Amino acid sequence: MSKAAAVRPGRRPGPSRTIRGAAALFVAGALAIGACSSDGDDGAGGGDGGSSASSSGASDSASPSETALEPYVTVPAGVTLTDPGTRLYLGQRATVAWQPTKKVTAVLDLRVRSVERTTFAKSFEGWKIDKATSRLKPFFVRARAVNPVKRNLGGIDVLLWARDDEGTLVDAQRFREQVFKPCPGGTLPKTFRKGASANLCFVYLLSPGRRFDAVVFPPPNDRDPVVWKGQSPAKKAEANQKKNQKNKNQ
Repeated sequence: MSKAAAVRPGRRPGPSRTIRGAAALFVAGALAIGACSSDGDDGAGGGDGGSSASSSGASDSASPSETALEPYVTVPAGVTLTDPGTRLYLGQRATVAWQPTKKVTAVLDLRVRSVERTTFAKSFEGWKIDKATSRLKPFFVRARAVNPVKRNLGGIDVLLWARDDEGTLVDAQRFREQVFKPCPGGTLPKTFRKGASANLCFVYLLSPGRRFDAVVFPPPNDRDPVVWKGQSPAKKAEANQKKNQKNKNQ
């Protein structure tokens, strides 16, 4: 049975309000999406030119700054948040926090592992895609989350945005009442206590002509985002070495 698709206009982020970007919700079997329009080139993985990018990063986690900033939200003792404005390679870990509700502070160790360009024909079989929707470019972003605190974070939607090459932030599609098997979404399992981990997958729909630039976590209070972009030099060298070896064997 096919699913209906509806289009809602996207919005550019304002300086002091929640950024929705070019996105809406999967609700009750309907794919609701939005977009801003622009001209540009296609791409994925922060302008590396490939259809996908993944990495384990140059090191396990973000390097602390010489003078750590004050936490942007109150977190339990022993938790050190990654400074706003930190730039990471894919695969590196950041510790981030936000308040999904007034009474709940979510803290996660988060790694963005890969950015994958896909198509509606390849990944949205069974969905009814109208002409306007078909012009958008779908991307899958895969990440891993670990709960480092003594709080059950079950059922929370993890906060990650895509950023295109013109700086527009795009919210992830949300799934409700059904599972999108190619990329199940960024909601934590119903029970997610300290030490629990989960593999997540976010669906982003970029406007035609836009390139995928980076994945960002937006700290509250207008702080600069934590950014994951591209492969580490070591991973690039490793990938090139494998490619060259493959060419020699052909």
